[in-house]
Amino acid sequence: MSKTINSTYFPDENYIAVFVKGLVNSTTVAKEVVEYGLAKMQQNNCIRVYFDVSETLSSATTAENFELAQSIRELIKLPLFRWAVYYKNDSQMYEMIANLIKQIEPNNLLICNDSARAKHWLLEEEPKFGL
Repeated sequence: MSKTINSTYFPDENYIAVFVKGLVNSTTVAKEVVEYGLAKMQQNNCIRVYFDVSETLSSATTAENFELAQSIRELIKLPLFRWAVYYKNDSQMYEMIANLIKQIEPNNLLICNDSARAKHWLLEEEPKFGL
């Protein structure tokens, strides 16, 4: 099973939904998804992205997941965006990443397994941008 990435821009709410499906087998693929989201943000001049990774499966190792979490920690230190990640599978991986990043302020990233909560947080809450 290969991966696919596509997106939809919602101009009324000014956010991008990025949909990822298939096998995510390394941090390289995850970084590709992040770079895709960043490019779509720039293209559409918006700061909010909803990543739907509910139809992915990861074959990454624990070490690769930790490396990914470290990369995300560095990325979210830059207060330039607001991202929500919705997942269904690989809960241990996403919970580990969420735990590693939750103490960073401002934390402009939510990782959860509830699509409605993720979208509400993304769209209704005011971003906490700071330096």
